[in-house]
Amino acid sequence: MALDLVAYHAVTALLAEGDPLALDDATLVDHFVKVPFRTPATAKLAERVQMYGVPTLAPDDQLHAPLRAQPCLAYGLAVRQEGTFFQPPKIVRKRLCARFALQVDGALIDIDPTHVLLVFEQHHRTAHMHPSCDLKALREAYGFVTKPTLFAPPKFRYFEAVFALGVPMRIIGFVAKQTAADDASATPYRQQQARPTLYGTADIPLLIALSTAAPTTVPLPSR
Repeated sequence: MALDLVAYHAVTALLAEGDPLALDDATLVDHFVKVPFRTPATAKLAERVQMYGVPTLAPDDQLHAPLRAQPCLAYGLAVRQEGTFFQPPKIVRKRLCARFALQVDGALIDIDPTHVLLVFEQHHRTAHMHPSCDLKALREAYGFVTKPTLFAPPKFRYFEAVFALGVPMRIIGFVAKQTAADDASATPYRQQQARPTLYGTADIPLLIALSTAAPTTVPLPSR
């Protein structure tokens, strides 16, 4: 039976305790306002730019969100064990993003998610849990081992957010040139050579946020 996560966890709990998948950096909005838009044709090497487009990736590269068992481009999952009189609460978070290409203004640019921040908003949350989801195995995979006890068993909460396939997004990163594999049997986004790449660093990671509306700012020409 599908489980409504919003009803199960209660919106008031999210508001009172904070969203485990939300990012604390309030300056993220400033990045998406101030970093200039470019296209693969107008971006300069080593420039930090913002691009808007539709992601594309091979079926083999798709991820599957653990709770909803949904094919996706990226997901964030947080498992929270409620605190007791004997131990404080514990939260384990995980964010994964596939390597993909972004189609921008008729051209493709590779996205390297090695150093990435996924900017999840409230409406990106999944609404249901897939019936096949094994919560006990999921907890153990995240390092939670439940031992027999005379007391009430620990309570857990689960929070998941997903970047669905084919949804337009905004990405901020540095521009580099990278040679892709020239394989005629590969998917289209793997066939082109010497294609630009957007990447982040450990200090200044790649920023990815979904966007259902095209930017109002016209991409500036290369300087």
